[in-house]
Amino acid sequence: MIEHIEKQWLSEYLDEQLSSSQQRRVQEHLAGCLTCQAYMRELQQLQQDMQMLKTTECAIDVRAQTLAMLADLAPSRRHKRWSSLEYGAAVASVFCGLLIGSWLMPAETAPSFDLAFVQVLGAEPPGFLCSTSAYCYLEPKK
Repeated sequence: MIEHIEKQWLSEYLDEQLSSSQQRRVQEHLAGCLTCQAYMRELQQLQQDMQMLKTTECAIDVRAQTLAMLADLAPSRRHKRWSSLEYGAAVASVFCGLLIGSWLMPAETAPSFDLAFVQVLGAEPPGFLCSTSAYCYLEPKK
């Protein structure tokens, strides 16, 4: 089974953009591969067709029209001043958002202290092992 040359290489070969070693490799492959020869002929025909196309002058100056439209879209340097009503509405909306958010948040509960931790340390553990000295002398619930 023959491995074909990459089509990109054939295009670059036609445009004379390959290195000399790559050109030799493509030439050697083209000498024995009918599939790549056919593709190369298609590329050559396409290149000839493209050269025959005439460039025409555009009746419209697209660049000038685009630049004119961009100038119209440019933001103005002058900003509208907010009225006191708009400031009040902004402050009220922030306040309402904070109020609603505080209602939606779950109430914080004090962390429950696990007495099993104290029981592991014994009845009278040293004070520096307890997070709070009052916890060191708690009696387990019965």
